[in-house]
Amino acid sequence: MAGPAGLAGFVHVLRENGLEVGIDASVLARDALASLPAADLAAPDVVQAALRATLLPRAEDRAVFDELFARYFRRRPRPASSIPDLAAVAAERGLSDGAKAALAGEGALGGVFGDGAKMAQALEQAMGRTDVSGLKSPLQVGYFAERLLQQSGAEAQLAQWARGLDPDDRGPAEAVVRERLIQLRQLARRLMHERFELLNLDFAGALAQRSLLNAPFAQLNADDDELQRAIERLCRRLHARSSSRLRRSRRGRVDLRRTLRHAWRTEGVVFAPRHKRRKRERPEVLLLCDVSDSVRTASTFMLRFVHAVSDVFVRVRSFMFVADIAESTALFAEAGVDAAIDAVLGGDVVSVYENSDYGRALRQFAAGELSSITGRTSVLILGDGRTNYKDSEAWVVEEMRRRAKKVWWVCPERQENWGFGDSRMGEYARAVDEVLVVRSVRALYNLVDRLAR
Repeated sequence: MAGPAGLAGFVHVLRENGLEVGIDASVLARDALASLPAADLAAPDVVQAALRATLLPRAEDRAVFDELFARYFRRRPRPASSIPDLAAVAAERGLSDGAKAALAGEGALGGVFGDGAKMAQALEQAMGRTDVSGLKSPLQVGYFAERLLQQSGAEAQLAQWARGLDPDDRGPAEAVVRERLIQLRQLARRLMHERFELLNLDFAGALAQRSLLNAPFAQLNADDDELQRAIERLCRRLHARSSSRLRRSRRGRVDLRRTLRHAWRTEGVVFAPRHKRRKRERPEVLLLCDVSDSVRTASTFMLRFVHAVSDVFVRVRSFMFVADIAESTALFAEAGVDAAIDAVLGGDVVSVYENSDYGRALRQFAAGELSSITGRTSVLILGDGRTNYKDSEAWVVEEMRRRAKKVWWVCPERQENWGFGDSRMGEYARAVDEVLVVRSVRALYNLVDRLAR
């Protein structure tokens, strides 16, 4: 029921629908299936239980896993009864006995593309050899259906059959071939559309989420349930990617001495090279967030992202500011992300009802916390740089840059708006290592992913 090719395809389907399945889990699933008796492999419930035990990453994903299993392995029979056998068509068109014999025989043509049911089975098998990893939109179904048809070899075999007939049969035979290819294309499109639905189980929901993730912050409602689910999915992906990077980065150069020492068990043949372990330091993050009205939505998402994936970093310290600045690290640790954000926006950390004063907030930070920045610290400052015509105190940011590993300024305002009115972003841009214009949740995710790297 689930051979190696089928298992690989199923793992691909799981990953495309947001389930994080590692290579180790795939190998474990393969071994589990290999250990099952033939009778158990023919029982869908047994195979489902084995794959669920090895491939299911989280218990809360069980409903999605079971639905994908049912769609992938328990397919309905193809409605091929409406496709006539080619031998009958040839008889109706008055083709010679030799042409009819070629279609009715058990050769490659008569045994596969001459029979409607076998034709559907041949396309199913060709599906396993066709790369459909790029199938992301229903508009691509026709293109991938053509690739499936090419992979099946149907067109070439039918054309070869027509060319091998007597001259009197070729005209009617070519008409039969054209009709059969139309039927094959229709079936290929039906199969590919089913595969698209399988790879994109919630295409409409995912499309809505993508639209939300790419929308400017000003158009978003932070309390939108669909948006929250999209953010949670991105956070899970960031967790998985960071864990994978950490495992890879810990593997250093080959340790020749340890490798040879372990190779004696296999008479000197090296099957498992041993590597030197190297220490990878996770980044230490210092986050300064402007939570005034003009950037409150962007700050909300920044706080949610950074603290939702805080275990990706060795340490996260967060400071909120409007006119004054205060640390919120303990609040996020004790209350959790949602409650902490509500407290911040409610004015429990700093007053959110005053006008922004970047210079005053930076001076306060310099007086109390500047010495805590070290060469291991990555500093993120989120704000639009609008100071209400007060001093910028950009020297504080320059001093952060001198002490820190790197200082990023995250600005939700387009660069063409810098320098107009009370904007002092030009001064802050010269004081930091890099300014990143981040105007959507997707861009914010890319920033945090880059920081985790």
